[in-house]
Order: sequence, then structure tokens, then C-alpha cells
Amino acid sequence: MRGAICLALVLAAGALVGGCYPEPTTLNLRFPTENSFLYADEAQVVRFNVRESELGICPSLVSQVNEGAGDREAIEDRTVSVCSLRDGGLEFEDIGDGKRAFVVVVRDQFSTALLTGCIITDTYVDAPEIALALALTEDYTDALERIGELQCTDIDEKCSRGC
Repeated sequence: MRGAICLALVLAAGALVGGCYPEPTTLNLRFPTENSFLYADEAQVVRFNVRESELGICPSLVSQVNEGAGDREAIEDRTVSVCSLRDGGLEFEDIGDGKRAFVVVVRDQFSTALLTGCIITDTYVDAPEIALALALTEDYTDALERIGELQCTDIDEKCSRGC
């Protein structure tokens, strides 16, 4: 009996502690058109710490990520399928407090950058979702011509069939 009570207390304490973890921070990408999503293959998402004095740094961070070269060290760099982003975005656990830059480069199947985006935001526990609008790159039109017509007609078909 005593063991059962102790076990119940341990389980209850675990549930209380487990319930106190902060919600993950979600980055939700906004594609300019459905077509831009259909031609996209993967998204590279890079997170940087930034200072208050660096609020205009987005263009150089986008160039660094797109070109794969630069001296700024990223906190996190991950590449995900665009289809994994359509249902709720990308989550970041334990993001911490402070100014962060999120840089995204969306590429096609040939690794050509189709879309880019950057946002600098304050992060903190239980912060609201971060929405990042993506913009077409200079290479977008040429890349679509090189790929040609797609077999997919909508996002559900692309992500369920993989075309």
C-alpha cells in the first residue's frame, strides 16, 4: 500500500512538472502563391542571435544562408521538406529570450533558391507564432521553366503523392 501511494505521488509530481514546460515557438512560412509551394522541395531554416543594433541585418543573413558562406555563426540550421511545413509550421523548443533572426531559403529539386525570407523578432516563453512571408528570388522564373510543368495540381496532391 505504501509503495502504491509513493508511486502515485511520483506520477502526480511528474505530471505537474511536465505540464510546466513552455510551449514551443512556431515559425509559420507564408508562401506567396500555391504554385511557389508546388515547385518547392525543401526549406533551409537558420536561426541567429542578433543585437538591437543589428535590426537591418536581414539582407546580409539571407545572402550568407543562400550562398552557404559567411562569418556569422548560426544557433540552429535545419533543412526540412516543404510538405512538413504545411500543417502548423516548424517548432523550436526552448528558444530562450532575446532577439532572433530567422532566415529561410526554399529550394527546388535542383537546389536552386526559389524563395527567401527573413524576420527579426523578440522571442520569449510562450511567445505567439512567428509568421514569415517568403519572397520570390531572381532565379524563380528560370527555375520554373527548367523544371517544366508539374504533375501535381494542388498542395494535397503534391504532399500525398510526392510529385
